[in-house]
Amino acid sequence: MNAMNNESIPINLVADFDEFVSYISGHVVQLTKAKEYKSRKHLPAINERMTIRTKDCTSYTEQAYYSFIHFIYHLALSGCLLEKVSVKSGPLQLKVTERMDLYKELTDVEKYFFYSKRSGSM
Repeated sequence: MNAMNNESIPINLVADFDEFVSYISGHVVQLTKAKEYKSRKHLPAINERMTIRTKDCTSYTEQAYYSFIHFIYHLALSGCLLEKVSVKSGPLQLKVTERMDLYKELTDVEKYFFYSKRSGSM
């Protein structure tokens, strides 16, 4: 990997994380009962928004096989930017927390350090 590619990694992470959160904010995303992952119907649409995409996926591919999306999902949960909430008698849903407003005020560099602190503690 050359220096130019190394410099783009943090930029891609911030951009992809923001795309992921934007998608979650605009959709009702139900979680599976077994592992509490995003339902498969949302994964192809989220994958298309990413700069780092998972290839060779089908409509039956589960979240864990979308490794980058899976990583961002856990990063958002551990950073308390998303939470799993119970909605009446239905399945859990993924919702944006109030903390997201504070996150959005950060610069891209601050966002990157926010992630790296979270991923180091996982």
